[in-house]
Parts: sequence; structure tokens; C-alpha cells
Amino acid sequence: MDFKIGFSNLLKDIPKSRLPESVQPGDVLWFYEDGKVEVDAKERERLSDEIDELMDELWED
Repeated sequence: MDFKIGFSNLLKDIPKSRLPESVQPGDVLWFYEDGKVEVDAKERERLSDEIDELMDELWED
């Protein structure tokens, strides 16, 4: 099974076997030249907070 992963302006199919077992939709991933892939939980949290702030601004009265 492959997952569709977004890279800036493109999408690429990545085999599930290359991804950490804990990966979830919305995770920020780092792909290294040696094949290592890691989840960046701090960056996911930062982006989630930024999205929440933008949504709050959009729906303010």
C-alpha cells in the first residue's frame, strides 16, 4: 500500500513500509538521503496552531 505525500508543490506515492508506524494524516515528515524518515511533532503542532488562528480570524464577528 502506498500513501500520497505532499512535497511543496507536488504529490508523490511513498510505500507505507518506508514510513514510521506512527505516521498520521497531517504529520510533517523529514526525508533524509540515507532513506531515514522521521515525524516532526513540533512542526505539526506549530502548523496546527497557525491554522487554528487563521480560522479564528476568519470567523470573528
